[in-house]
Amino acid sequence: MRLDRLDFINGGMDRGAAFHMAVDEALLFTASHPTLRCYRWSRPAFTFGYFVPWSRVECFSGDRVRRWTGGGIVEHGQDLTYSFILPASALASTAKQIYYSLHQAITELLCEDGHSAEQSDADDETASDSCFEKAMVYDVKIGRMKVAGSAMRRNRQGVLLQGSIQNVQLKPGFGGRFAGRLAKDFQVVAVSSLTIEAAARIAKERYGSLEWNRRV
Repeated sequence: MRLDRLDFINGGMDRGAAFHMAVDEALLFTASHPTLRCYRWSRPAFTFGYFVPWSRVECFSGDRVRRWTGGGIVEHGQDLTYSFILPASALASTAKQIYYSLHQAITELLCEDGHSAEQSDADDETASDSCFEKAMVYDVKIGRMKVAGSAMRRNRQGVLLQGSIQNVQLKPGFGGRFAGRLAKDFQVVAVSSLTIEAAARIAKERYGSLEWNRRV
């Protein structure tokens, strides 16, 4: 997968885990072009997959927010977190191809920076709810350590993929290089006021609510 155009959103708007998840969902409904968003965290937090029971995370302290995407439990704080939005109008690849392509780009960039990174060729047999204790096929590993993984949501609006890169030191500007690897041309953009307004509403009604986070 090699895009002709990509909008790149770099950092900003750190209002907590609920708002981050809401921005990603709002972008799926408002983005008119393929979009990559990369950001970091000002305070520790946990996000957990759509199907993970609340009982698996209730013992953790701090922000705990259920993602709209699947996957396991991800601890945030020192990681580079990214979301990739592919509107239905630009959707020409299968879910497997999208997942593979994004992780291939990360693998290639890490190798360029001197890391012995590679994509997993099979699912780990480890039984764990922690996303980074169990690599799935196409996840990125350095030796036996998983360093990048993501989870996906697909509906009639398009595809939302949410991922994290951790357990590895990234060089400055990694996000921009990531965008450049995914597309022939990318433009740095800001989140629109329309998307921010939608995200604030979604964060309050969904990701910030006990009903959503403790529903399973």
